[in-house]
This record gives sequence, structure tokens and C-alpha cells, in this order.
Amino acid sequence: MSGRWRLFVAVELPADARAAIVRAVDALSPAASLRRTQADQLHLTVLFLGAVDPGRVASIEERLTTVASRGAPFATALTAFGVFPPRGATRVLWVGLSDEAGFLEALAAETKRALADLVITEERPFRAHVTVARAREPVRLASDVLGTPVEPVRFDVEALTLFRSHVGGGAAARYEALRRWHLGPETP
Repeated sequence: MSGRWRLFVAVELPADARAAIVRAVDALSPAASLRRTQADQLHLTVLFLGAVDPGRVASIEERLTTVASRGAPFATALTAFGVFPPRGATRVLWVGLSDEAGFLEALAAETKRALADLVITEERPFRAHVTVARAREPVRLASDVLGTPVEPVRFDVEALTLFRSHVGGGAAARYEALRRWHLGPETP
């Protein structure tokens, strides 16, 4: 993987949504083996691109420009806690996002289609969520955890961001925004 960049396409969350997630996670009964996601790192992954040759970034950016220009801003809201996997011991704790009209799913599908010949993507179905904690080892969470309320902060999805993830050295991942695109036709 040397020389490759770990990339993903995401929707950044506004400060009030990040703050609501932090409050909800703070209200959980303690689970020592969960590593919380730092508030400034909270985001909705639209598509994980994995390890990519840096020489492909310009082509990825060009395709994302097209995806974003065909889109339009839309509203979503925080919903409730969930876990991966859905049964058995937990590896990931997340907060969901509403997507009744399917706009987030459509954005993810369009992004995946646009980049299909440039990167190898996961085959898992898209689920609109924000990862809020990960387990070092699979853990059984108390049954009341998923019932902990999450303030349903509503916000507009107005842009896509291409991120580079810097990992290693035992430190938490650091995300670097490489480029952002406003959803909708480009204005002259």
C-alpha cells in the first residue's frame, strides 16, 4: 500500500449535528472497549475508495465534479443509534440519518457508478450513518444503549467532500479534506 492514498467521499456534518451526537454518546452507559470518534472527525461516508494511486486523484475529482453538479441540496436529520454487525457482538456504534426520500442513497449510488472504473468499491448496501465509536474487540453492549435518545437535529446536505485518511503510528486517524463540491449546477 506504500505510496497509495486512503480516500473516501463524505458529507461533512454541521457543528450542531456533531454536538448532538457527542451529547448522545456522552449519555450512554460506559463501554470501556469502545473508542469514540472525535467530534471534528464525525461525517457520513458516501463511498469508501480505499487505497488509491495518487495519480488517479485528478480523475476522481473530475468525476465527483460531475456527480455534485447533477445533484441538489436536500435535508436529512439524525435518527437513532445502531450497531454493526446488527446481531451478535458489536464492532461499530453509529447514529443513523433519515433518508425517506432516498436522496442519500441516490447520492451514494451515483458516486459509486461514477467511480466504478477507477476504484474497487465495497459491495455492501449503503446505510446512511455516522460512525460514533468502534470496538477494539467485539463487545456486547447493554440492551438500553440503542434506546438512548439522539436529538433529531435536522440539517441540509449541501456538499460532497473528498477526504484523505492518514492512519498509522497508533494514533487515531486524521482526515484531510482534499476538495469540496457544492451540490447543484456550477455557478459562473
